[in-house]
Amino acid sequence: MTQGILQDELGRIPCVQICGMALTPDDAINAIKEQKPDVIILDIVLKGGNGFEVLKRLRSEGIDARVLVLTNYTFPHYRDICRGMGADYFFDKSLDMERALRTVRDMACG
Repeated sequence: MTQGILQDELGRIPCVQICGMALTPDDAINAIKEQKPDVIILDIVLKGGNGFEVLKRLRSEGIDARVLVLTNYTFPHYRDICRGMGADYFFDKSLDMERALRTVRDMACG
């Protein structure tokens, strides 16, 4: 699922407001600090870095937003790393998209 389609699907959830998107780790951290979202959807692969860097920085800087990792890189080792670094959820883009969207809806509309 491309970013545009993901944004469209998230935009259909009444309680969800998309407040930003970033392609690099630094842009992601800066946007998160500025926007202060309740939920962050994070991929492992980012331009010029990776989602592990973002997750590590979020937690080390005390940013306590809920983090949902949504990726095509679903190796068990990556799942364990993300969970160990404080990710709340870990989903496979190709298999778990509906579950991921339901989870975002439940968190937002709770």
